[in-house]
Amino acid sequence: MFVPSDGAFLNLKTGTLNSFSDQRKAELVKFHILPSYFSLSQFQTVSNPLNTQAGGTTNREFPINITTNGTAVNITIGIVNASVSSTIYTDNQLAIYQVDKVAPPFTSFLSLPLPPAPAPAP
Repeated sequence: MFVPSDGAFLNLKTGTLNSFSDQRKAELVKFHILPSYFSLSQFQTVSNPLNTQAGGTTNREFPINITTNGTAVNITIGIVNASVSSTIYTDNQLAIYQVDKVAPPFTSFLSLPLPPAPAPAP
């Protein structure tokens, strides 16, 4: 389970979480939970992409990819790159890792307007 720090939530645009429906909030939580236990050392050999409790590993669902560099563990979810900053709890059945960013699920971006089309050439 990846738990964003207080600072990660403070970096969200003001009102972001308040604008989410209860369903979207539940999806956000599920998006930070892996269905199996992983120790930090297991992340070094994990096969990417990983699914979460929110869905599978298709591009549309923004799968989680885990990379390591020495003891550093990095998580890439779509357009968000986060780092594991600490282990909050582990007992070989459950691990809770603090991350430095909130990773919104892909459906959070579905309601965003499309960027404007380029202006026609003169």
